[in-house]
Amino acid sequence: MYQRDLKTEYLPALRSCALFAGMQDDEITGLLGCFSPRVSRHRRGEILFLSGDSYKGVGVVLRGKVQVVKESAAGARTLLLQKGEGSVFGEMAAFSSSKSWPSTVIAQTDCAVMLIDRCKITGRCSNNCVFHRRFLENFICIISERGLHLNKKLEYMSVKSVEGKIGAFLLDACSRNRSNNFDIGMNRNELADFLCVSRPTLSRELARLKKNGVIDYHLSAFHVLDPEKLKLKLMK
Repeated sequence: MYQRDLKTEYLPALRSCALFAGMQDDEITGLLGCFSPRVSRHRRGEILFLSGDSYKGVGVVLRGKVQVVKESAAGARTLLLQKGEGSVFGEMAAFSSSKSWPSTVIAQTDCAVMLIDRCKITGRCSNNCVFHRRFLENFICIISERGLHLNKKLEYMSVKSVEGKIGAFLLDACSRNRSNNFDIGMNRNELADFLCVSRPTLSRELARLKKNGVIDYHLSAFHVLDPEKLKLKLMK
């Protein structure tokens, strides 16, 4: 379904997807012919995949945004990842022995996603596509990057103070963006979930840092005014 859309409406998203990095349009569409992926559309707030559901394959966001969350037995929700157009999700389980989704995937906005069957990724390409190997190399790179991302999240969680967590997160954002001005792409609730702190506490600490001239912000846009003072927060 929607195969024509993959080659027209959604091709820009596929070009920006790390799975297809270094490929020409004809190579991307050639792979789509091999994979025969499924495309589905979802409303905001809809659960695409529930943790524990049967795992079918790797997802690619073609339009809109999705969130990958982990829920505790008590119902507490932790935001693991936020995915926009061209992003990949579910890749960590593709080569594992697990047959179920490790986390819950929710539509953050109205969205469209493409699902590539895991067997098509790990199996031998029947057409012997020369660009299938490049796809696998890109796939391995994505998995490595995701492992590093989750390791960084564990680092944030290990910081004891809330202002220390905020400091670590913002300093990493400075380094990643190579600028003291950046957009984190998350609202306050999402940032609080990501750092595993309460929304009121997060807002209070951000306001305090702003009042003290350490940072400035508006919505999701941040400006680190005094990186040295922010580094001192990590020691508390």
